[in-house]
Amino acid sequence: MTINEMMDAIDGMREALDKIDTCDDAATKFALAHSVKMLGLILRSGDLHACRRRGARSVYRMGCAALGIEEEAA
Repeated sequence: MTINEMMDAIDGMREALDKIDTCDDAATKFALAHSVKMLGLILRSGDLHACRRRGARSVYRMGCAALGIEEEAA
């Protein structure tokens, strides 16, 4: 993962989190989708400590399940 990819993921996360404030179901799904995407990128980067990796993987799996999407290999 490059720095630019990580920054793009972070920007997407910020935008998604801002949209949660609208309390709109579509915005919540949008925020969750960006969060799950960012977690997937972070997990695949391999730069996490084992404990944080387990926590991130758990949240990633819950997000994928909530969205009804298939997990990507991490």
